[in-house]
Amino acid sequence: MLLRAPLGLEPDPAHRCLIVAPTLPAWLPALTLRNLTVFGHSVDLRFQGVGPAGTAEVLRNPGGIKIERQCGDRPVALPEREG
Repeated sequence: MLLRAPLGLEPDPAHRCLIVAPTLPAWLPALTLRNLTVFGHSVDLRFQGVGPAGTAEVLRNPGGIKIERQCGDRPVALPEREG
């Protein structure tokens, strides 16, 4: 996947978890991924902000895949959007 590096997408099959560590470049300050297939389920994710201070948000995750943001040396669960 072309965006795997700038979004820091790392699947962890043993824990059924997707780890994200976004560092978007200045020319791409926001990005929404729709219908990203993760472990056989479709998720929607939104990334905003340039560099490591950017944010990540789970927009849709009907399969209940665990999605975490890498913060330093430990992952932190991403909140899911209400509604």
